[in-house]
Amino acid sequence: MNVADSAKLAAGLDRFGWLTADAPETADLVVLNTCVVRERSEQRAVSHLGRMKALKRKGAAFRLVVMGCMIGPKDDELRRRFPYVDHFARPQAFEGIFAALGLADDSGGEFWPTTFSQPTGPTAYVPVIHGCDKFCTYCIVPYRRG
Repeated sequence: MNVADSAKLAAGLDRFGWLTADAPETADLVVLNTCVVRERSEQRAVSHLGRMKALKRKGAAFRLVVMGCMIGPKDDELRRRFPYVDHFARPQAFEGIFAALGLADDSGGEFWPTTFSQPTGPTAYVPVIHGCDKFCTYCIVPYRRG
């Protein structure tokens, strides 16, 4: 799911003329797409955030966005814990990222349904959670992703 969401966001940024940077130090924007299905995933996200904080302290001028399952309906604790993050976005909440960047979608609401990256082979990542309402007892995904 995160791969599909990242690809969709990248395709949207590409549509606005943004290019991929080689490293956070040379970027205008760094997006950390998180997963918290397992504790190790959340620990890795926090570790990445620590590295981004250190880069910002050293003078790197990128804007930092954290998106994905780590962002729940109440992000007050995250905002307190990570005040150097410029924007927090819940899963699939791409519009808020663009608004935080000062980018406006002028396509009349048709932007996201048609903005996907082109697959490079016979397979592609698809966010299957859209439309899933099964709420299986073992599955945390609908509770985290909405």
